[in-house]
Amino acid sequence: MRIFIIFACLALVFGCSQAPETQLTYTVEKRSFDIEIPAFGELEAANSYMITSPPSSSMTIEWLAPEFSYVKKGDLIVKFDPQQLSIKAQKEMFALEALNADLNLKEVENEVASFELETEQQVIDYEMDFVDTFQVDDLRVYSQLEIIDSMQNKEYLKEKSSFLDWKQDSIEEQSSGKLAVLNITKKGHTTKLERHQKSLQELEIRAPFDGLLIYAQNWRGEKPIVGQTMFPGANIAKLPDLRKIQVKLYVLDKEAINLAVEQQVSLRLDAFPDAAFAGKVIDVAAFSRSINRGDPTKYFELKVEITGGQESLLEPGRKATASIQVQRPSERLVVPIQSLINKDGQSFVAVRSAGEYQLVQVTLGEKNLHFVEVLDGLQAGQEVALSLPEGMAI
Repeated sequence: MRIFIIFACLALVFGCSQAPETQLTYTVEKRSFDIEIPAFGELEAANSYMITSPPSSSMTIEWLAPEFSYVKKGDLIVKFDPQQLSIKAQKEMFALEALNADLNLKEVENEVASFELETEQQVIDYEMDFVDTFQVDDLRVYSQLEIIDSMQNKEYLKEKSSFLDWKQDSIEEQSSGKLAVLNITKKGHTTKLERHQKSLQELEIRAPFDGLLIYAQNWRGEKPIVGQTMFPGANIAKLPDLRKIQVKLYVLDKEAINLAVEQQVSLRLDAFPDAAFAGKVIDVAAFSRSINRGDPTKYFELKVEITGGQESLLEPGRKATASIQVQRPSERLVVPIQSLINKDGQSFVAVRSAGEYQLVQVTLGEKNLHFVEVLDGLQAGQEVALSLPEGMAI
């Protein structure tokens, strides 16, 4: 009896020490299959009046009205710092004064050079008149050498007179070129000075009409802050038309399956999770992009028109989560996406039969975030591994 008990205990110990099967499987069956894509975003006005920085010059923000505050027509929204603009304007004024001094000096130099040439030309003209008056070519009075010398002197005076004429033209040409360069430089400084002076008259931006103030985001998702330098014409804020509110949504590019306009959307506001809203997609971005600075994750941007819900809760800037219905529910034969095995561009699953696994090629249809439709290769009731079974080679 004691020996029997010992053998029974040993059998129980060895039986418990056997490792259980750890391979997870899924039983293939028809089930309700749909495609719903999660999204997040915020409410915005379908139409807004954009407030931009003055186009004349870059300006630094000194004061901003609180965001999401209701402003009346004429209320101050943005005030810019005049200090940097004043310094820039003064620099341009000093540059213009220096250029005016250079222009005056150049004109004086030209007048002096012209006066010297005119004086020298007058002396030559006097000598030419003297030679013409007292020139004698009679061999009885002067020798032949003296007559030749007198003729050469006259030719010299003619050449010198021509040289002075050329020099006068050259001075005028050079002077006009230098003056043109100085005038072009002066025009540039004058334009900058006028631009800075105009900016000094545009240090305040006021609301053109009543509305809710919302600051605009740049391509990095940042909104204007005090001390930030705004480039000419940059977007600062917008006053939305509250009569029509829409939703701007973002969908992770890896989850963007067959997104298209007219698809139905279920919405909920983070501030009012119990309130449900309905909508439809009215626009889908052609390309995905990153929406946060320093984060390479890319998203597709969608615009959704709200078709149902409590309108009094709709305010621009409120955060929302959504579910986009790409495919309505229908009965289909599906398997989990994680059960697929890719080999040479084909799709396979590991099917369990008589305790062993073998690769079976399958033809796939549509997929959602978790399941994929099987068109051919499997039947309901078969078991497939959720991962490549241990020891099976691809």
